[in-house]
Amino acid sequence: MSSLTVIQSDRTLEVDVFQYRKTQRYNEQKHAEIYIQRSDWRNISRELDKINDEFEVYRDGQRDFAGRLVNFENQDRQVLLELGSFEQDAIRAEPTGPVESFTSTDAGTIFQDAISRVNSLSVGTVNSSQSLDITYSNASPAKMIREIQKVTSAFVRYNDDKTVDYLQDIGSDNTSSVIISPDNKNVEGKLEIIEDEQEQFTHIRVLGAQQGKAQVTADAQINSYSAGEPQSWFKYKDQEISSQSRAQAIANRIITELQDDNSSLSVDVDVFNENLNFGDRVTVRSNRDNFEEPLRLVEVTEVESGSNTIYECVFSNRLLARFNQGKQQRLTVDKVGEAFEGDVITKTIDSGRVHANGDRRVELIFTRPNDYIEILSAKLEFKVYPVRYFDGVQVQEDDPGNVDVKVKVPNSSGGWDNIIDTVFDQSVNTGAVNTVDILDNVTFSGPFRYFPTVEVTSGSADIRAQLHVDMYRQIGTQSPY
Repeated sequence: MSSLTVIQSDRTLEVDVFQYRKTQRYNEQKHAEIYIQRSDWRNISRELDKINDEFEVYRDGQRDFAGRLVNFENQDRQVLLELGSFEQDAIRAEPTGPVESFTSTDAGTIFQDAISRVNSLSVGTVNSSQSLDITYSNASPAKMIREIQKVTSAFVRYNDDKTVDYLQDIGSDNTSSVIISPDNKNVEGKLEIIEDEQEQFTHIRVLGAQQGKAQVTADAQINSYSAGEPQSWFKYKDQEISSQSRAQAIANRIITELQDDNSSLSVDVDVFNENLNFGDRVTVRSNRDNFEEPLRLVEVTEVESGSNTIYECVFSNRLLARFNQGKQQRLTVDKVGEAFEGDVITKTIDSGRVHANGDRRVELIFTRPNDYIEILSAKLEFKVYPVRYFDGVQVQEDDPGNVDVKVKVPNSSGGWDNIIDTVFDQSVNTGAVNTVDILDNVTFSGPFRYFPTVEVTSGSADIRAQLHVDMYRQIGTQSPY
């Protein structure tokens, strides 16, 4: 039977536990649920300090879980306590500033920086490394760590002694010694096998923050794919991905999983008479289903049942890319109640239809907001129309014939650079859209007010121009739009 020890500022309490469940999932906070007598809870709550009190669960005299109280619920004569690991301290700690960037920085270094911001925690074992570019905005240390974990596929472990590990891999390879099978009498009920042998993906598209033109996206393809072959795309959605570089890193990571094992396998089963640890690799076998595969324990809830432990397990051949065809599954991360690191917004400046000639040009004035971090894209679209005028009776249009059109942008020396200088033979009722990628021709590090212009230098015509700018800006400040 389990017991609960509560360490408070001036006393330590020990009470009996009547039910105990502990759950671990990849990329989520470890947590536990316990039931105690209401009278014991009243004694604990008289001096309750949710920030500093430590809750430890013991089984057979050994500490099995330690952390903080997250929530409680009165249920008849008992009280349900929900406990979170010491990641709660990293969630509650002081967040980063509005903009904190790490450029070409090892993931282990970012991890140690995050832990150093939490007074109660210390760095444990660090053996995972990968160079990253990442920007945080008002992110807790827990959020900092979970974000780099998504990119690097490392394992984060908040230990009961308040150390935190950042590991390339965890668990043991027990595929030859541990066989999960009804024949071995270590399975309760049936194995729920989710297998899709038809699942064949050649490409992945990561869809991040925002929608439409402003959405952050990144693509990747398997190495064996050749141009011209049939394609099969998988979409991975996470609205917390707010920079293209992070989206690309996650796309590359998932495509690696797809290449290693293109068919998705997942087995849900209750296991007993085995000592399993999160991350272990075992062999799962079902003779009735003609199924035998080496799989990893990626989700486990340990349920105390008398003197035994039942493991409610999910075994899979994947960590992040666990899905069925057309349906994304179990792709959540720990949501710590924070804003995204940043936001992607689109600003469109529309000139309307303007008559342009040698004396008059079309200007699109774009004012960069103070809180922008990065210009993601800037495209100019314009059409050349016949000259429209009113003759006193009705609206008329004159075919401009050939017109010389220039698109200019300001340069750092105070002059102008031509990025388009061409002749349009624009006839009545046409008006094709001409698109210019401004970022290919200008850097947005100059004046606060930035404006490209469209000029008709020979002849006259009506012009309508639009400038579309996608910006990554920090959260928590007012945009001028």
